[in-house]
Amino acid sequence: MKIAKKRVRLRLVVFALVCLLQGAGSAEANPPPGFCRENVIVRDYLAPLSKYSSNSGFAESGKLDFGPVALRVFPPRNRLVTIGGPLGFESHGALAFHPSRSSLRWWALSRLIRVGKGRGDRHVVKARRQFIPTIRSFQGRNFGFGPKVRPGTYRLEIRFENKLGKVVNRYAEMFRALPARSDLRLVADQNPVQPGLRGYLRVDNYGTVKGTYFYEVRIWRADGSELSLGPQYVSDDRPIARPGYAGTCFQFPVPADAPAGEYKVGVLANDPVLPGPQLLATIFSIGF
Repeated sequence: MKIAKKRVRLRLVVFALVCLLQGAGSAEANPPPGFCRENVIVRDYLAPLSKYSSNSGFAESGKLDFGPVALRVFPPRNRLVTIGGPLGFESHGALAFHPSRSSLRWWALSRLIRVGKGRGDRHVVKARRQFIPTIRSFQGRNFGFGPKVRPGTYRLEIRFENKLGKVVNRYAEMFRALPARSDLRLVADQNPVQPGLRGYLRVDNYGTVKGTYFYEVRIWRADGSELSLGPQYVSDDRPIARPGYAGTCFQFPVPADAPAGEYKVGVLANDPVLPGPQLLATIFSIGF
């Protein structure tokens, strides 16, 4: 009997938490379909790379075409490189498991090539040759390069040679390198919000660096005075604004006694380029 009561209390607590979170930050079951679409690109930074062939990259599984089955080299997480940022032209070795065999004796040759507009306009800007004596030493091996380069299009080429000098695996991936630029924008659904209901917002990232923002909102009247929204039960999550993408839509409350008209709504956001949290604001309408 005591166990059953505890389960009932736990369900009530979970239900209450879900209600609080839905009431402040997450979208309802039927949000505006166009406004709340997933993975919408607002600025396609990788579009210039579409003209280059990508059939020489590693598989998503990271498996190599030849060699010990434990070896893995995974595709880069991001082909947009922010110059001077924390991530560069990524390519790391890994192990799916630790095999009993230890000897490898491979050479890894990496080149970073700046690709110009002309067919023959290619310049090697960085190169590295590494000896990998054992399978275990393949784990965590860095085959890429850092982000200190000029803006432009780059090709990372990697080839593995066995102890006889024969090429056993080749890899190539295209990247675009751009300066760090901040451009976070708050966007509101254009449908008027009825008093007492909830509107929808999202943070679109037109910049080249990842940003974060808060769910808590503020609303101002046309004369600059602020509406009292009362306590907002928001989670501690810091949603991510991916470079070049529209953010995930979330709700904000509208007071039941708010007159019809245009209002300004704002949230705080931040990214590595900004000196601190900045207010993002946009206009929305309260209907009759």
